[in-house]
Amino acid sequence: MGKVNSFVRVAALSAGAVCSGSSLADQGVLGQYQDLAATFDASSGVLEIFAADMSGWQSAGFVRQMGGAGLSAVFSPGFVSAPNPASFSASLVVTNIGDGFAEASGEVVITDVDGDTLTMGVDRHALVFGHGDASVLGITLWVALSSDEGLFDGSDGGQVPTDFALDSAVLSLFIQRDPREGSGLFHSSFSDGRASALFAIPAPGGAGVLGLAGVVLARRRRRGG
Repeated sequence: MGKVNSFVRVAALSAGAVCSGSSLADQGVLGQYQDLAATFDASSGVLEIFAADMSGWQSAGFVRQMGGAGLSAVFSPGFVSAPNPASFSASLVVTNIGDGFAEASGEVVITDVDGDTLTMGVDRHALVFGHGDASVLGITLWVALSSDEGLFDGSDGGQVPTDFALDSAVLSLFIQRDPREGSGLFHSSFSDGRASALFAIPAPGGAGVLGLAGVVLARRRRRGG
C-alpha cells in the first residue's frame, strides 16, 4: 500500500490548503479511510468502493476536526462488522474512458455507528489511471448530512460535532490493484482492487476557501500527481 500512503500525503497537502491560515475552517472536518475494497464492472461502468473486513484486509478511518478541540471519530480496523457497525461506500459511474483518463460521477456515503450519514456528490470528476492504479481528485458537487443528535460517532466511541458546511468539499480517491499487462485499469472488469479516500469539509462560512484547494488540485493534475 506504499502508493496509497504516498497519495494520502499528497491529498493531505491539498486538503491542508483549505484550513491553512484561516480560522474559518477551524471547525471543519478532515476524513481519511484506508484499505477499502474496490470493484469495477466494465459493461456498466460502475465503480464500487466500500469498507471491508476479511482476513488480512480490514478497512479503517477517521473523521476529525481540522482545528479547535481536535476531536476525532475513529473507525477502527474491521469497523464495518464491529458490534456497532459503521460503513463507507462510494458508487461511481465511469464514463469517457480513454487511454489513461476518464470521468467519474456518483456519490460517497459514510455512515457512523448510530446511522448518521454524510453524503458527498461527485459530478464528472477527472479520473486519471494507469495499468495498476487510478486517482480521482476534485470538489464535490454537494454535501448532505443526516444526524439526529448533531454528532458523528466513531466505532471506538470518539465523536465530532457536525457543524460544518453542507455545500461542497475537497475529495480525493485512490484505487490500486496489481498491474496488468496490455490493459488500462478501467478497460476491463475487476473485483480485487483496494482504495483509500480523503476529504475536507469547511466550517459554515468557510466554503470559499475551497477555491484555493481547487487550484492546488488542478495544478497537481497538470503536473501528473
